[in-house]
Amino acid sequence: MRLCLFPILVASSLFASTASAAPDPRAEDAANAFSGLCLSMFAGRQPDVDTKRFEITKFDEATKKRIKPHVQADALWNVQGRASGAMMLVHYEPTGLCVVEVAEADERSVQDSVRAVADVAARALGQAATEQPVSRKKVQGLTATNSSWRFPTPKGDVLVMVTTVPEPKFMIQHVITASYVR
Repeated sequence: MRLCLFPILVASSLFASTASAAPDPRAEDAANAFSGLCLSMFAGRQPDVDTKRFEITKFDEATKKRIKPHVQADALWNVQGRASGAMMLVHYEPTGLCVVEVAEADERSVQDSVRAVADVAARALGQAATEQPVSRKKVQGLTATNSSWRFPTPKGDVLVMVTTVPEPKFMIQHVITASYVR
């Protein structure tokens, strides 16, 4: 009888490990919002995001200052994935930096999803995204990982960077940015 249960246990453990390796839909939504709201501008297109997929709310000035007092952006948007529950803050800095802050999502899924949208953006311009050296540092007992990709555009090189931490210990777990670099 025990031998009959063994294949079922093995199959169920394989299914469980496969299920846990599935991409986090919050990470996919964060990368999609980043692509539509940030990378699109660097590829010479207007920002565009699927309003059926995302709910987007612009904060008033008082709320912006309360939530992000040091942000220099003219506007701060709250972006939520309707199906995934992803919660993000998006702003454009006057220095040309576009920022998507992700409240919570699986770290590996965020890294993979951002890599994918950087590759798509570069290919749309007939280019390849070049992975930059990964760096890590300790932040309050957690290892923060900086991953980045660079690709040329007609207006200059774009750097896509994502800083991730393995668990949601902070108000913002991941930060995704895009900017022109020299």
